Amino acid sequence: MAQSIRTVQGANPNTRIAVTRWGIIIGGDRWWEGPNHDALSGAIFNALTLNAMLRHSDWVTLANMTALTHGGGIKKPRGVVIVDPQYYTQQLYAAAAPRIPLQTTWSGPGRDVPARGYLPAVPNVADVDVFSALNADRTRLVAFAVNRSLNQARPVRLTMNGFEAGQASATVLTAPDARAVNTWERPHNVAPRRFVMPSGSARAGWTTSLPPHSLVIFTFERAAGKTGNARR
Repeated sequence: MAQSIRTVQGANPNTRIAVTRWGIIIGGDRWWEGPNHDALSGAIFNALTLNAMLRHSDWVTLANMTALTHGGGIKKPRGVVIVDPQYYTQQLYAAAAPRIPLQTTWSGPGRDVPARGYLPAVPNVADVDVFSALNADRTRLVAFAVNRSLNQARPVRLTMNGFEAGQASATVLTAPDARAVNTWERPHNVAPRRFVMPSGSARAGWTTSLPPHSLVIFTFERAAGKTGNARR
């Protein structure tokens, strides 16, 4: 789409992209067996989509998740308000307040994704997907790491250049089953929890393991008195 805009408007176009209705909806009689908006799998899809749009935030200036308040995030079974797992993905990204995207590179094992509908085949898609950014005043670096593998944990090693990290913390959104949902009886079945952050440093890095089908958000506070331009 960006290339189409350039073709019409030239190398420096004014037009930008607004994704006004996005989300995951799977149809069919056995829709609950695949990724869907009710389950943890929907929250993982949500995180991958946000990572993709944030990486292209020079083009994507608006992105509204569909049905946030009528079945896609907030529900009211038996008159009680509960939230789906993907609600927490939206909440966690908003609270992290990523404002200045950073150069981020990653690699690791993955798989080939076949063509589907209008989407072309993509070879060697890594199981772990990462986006990182600074907050507005550059005092905090946040990394959104998503393990899209259904059944395998993935070891990760985080390193950074240009950002002297002090205190570090992490939050995880996951459950034993990617089809896990929140219900009237168990409204907090899938919810963010503290992730044990390994010891490390900007020079040595941090080594840990991402659970299967999980979102882990790593937050690094800049050490007192340190400045610089971050690169991951």
